[in-house]
This record gives sequence, structure tokens and C-alpha cells, in this order.
Amino acid sequence: MVRPFARIAANLIFLLVSLMTPHSSADEKKYVYHYASLVSFSSAVAKLGQVCFQFSTMMSAGDFFKELEYIQTNSTAEFRKDGRRVTLFPEELVIRVGFNTWGDPLANAAKPCTWKIPSHRASEAEIAVLLRSLRIEASWKRGVELRPAELITSPELTAKPRPFEATAVGWSYTFHVRAGDVPLTDNFVVSAFSADEKLLGRVTLDLLSDITLPPGPRR
Repeated sequence: MVRPFARIAANLIFLLVSLMTPHSSADEKKYVYHYASLVSFSSAVAKLGQVCFQFSTMMSAGDFFKELEYIQTNSTAEFRKDGRRVTLFPEELVIRVGFNTWGDPLANAAKPCTWKIPSHRASEAEIAVLLRSLRIEASWKRGVELRPAELITSPELTAKPRPFEATAVGWSYTFHVRAGDVPLTDNFVVSAFSADEKLLGRVTLDLLSDITLPPGPRR
């Protein structure tokens, strides 16, 4: 379950564990980036009515991402696993979207939602309205083009709202996506909409976004 923002840096469970390792040879330097079994997205802050909420997303696919590597040399850049070049996502991805609300009962509900300003603490009734109103969409992104992802199962509430710590409530959805023909260089996007089709927030997974690489070929 996702923690309140004051502790996100330390406690965000949707964590991409990674390591950048330089390898040298006489003629070129090779950089290897190692992925873990779970891949995390960025987090987004949004507001519906008077309720501020945060959401973030985790992607998994059995052991596909475990020991997946991104390797860059002076002349090449590619994904590899078990000694073989990999260009596509696996056939099926499992996506989990975690939400939480947090706040102070004395906070001004009219204030905008930010990472630092205390939010109005949502009541059970407000959270129930939020759950009824939320709509989750999944897309693939290449360049600036968004295209719908093919869902195997629709988003399902798999962890009902429950309080944690003193002022927060969290819940999550899970769904499955078909991805066997999608290049690993495409971005996966999860968007949250209101019942009236208003975009509330969006998070994106780019397998290369957290990698700091020297100048050279990429993608």
C-alpha cells in the first residue's frame, strides 16, 4: 500500500531496484543497467471534489523483468536477458494501481493539492464517491502518440479502502494487459479520469527514464 507523501521517498512500495555498472575494455566501455521483478512508475497528485489523492503504479510479469538488463556500449544499446537480445514486452503484464488519500481535518479543502500542503482529510462518504467516480485507462505511448492498451482483464478493486497511519486511507486496483507485440522502448501510461471524462492525473512507465547513461546510442 502506498504511504503518505511525507514518507514516499522512504516507503514507496512500487520500487524499481536497479544498478548501473560500468565495464571497461581496451577499446570501449560498457554500461549495464539491471532491473528487478517489479517495475515502478512515477507518482501523480490529483483532486476530485475536495479530496486530494495520490496514485502510482507497479508492473510485473512473472520473472521477465528479473535480471533483465539494458546494455550500452560506444556503438550499441539494447535490452538483454539470459544472454539473448530482447525487444518486446512479454505476452501478459500485471498492473497494480495504488491510491491513497491523506490529510488534516483542519486543512482548507479549497487549497490546491501539492506534495507539501496538508490536504483536507476525506470522510468515508467522500472516499466512496471518489471510488464510484474514478475510471482508469491504460495506453501505450510512442513519441507523442497515445494508443489504447489491450486489456485482458478490466481494473478490479483488489484491496478495499482501509486506513493506515493516522490520517491516510489506501486502496488498489489490479488488471492484466496483453503486450507481446509491444517494443520495450514504448512507454506504458495509466490515466485516472472522473465520471465526466475529466483527466485527473497520469503516470508513465519508461524503462529508460531512471537510467543515467553517458552520451552514446540509446533505444
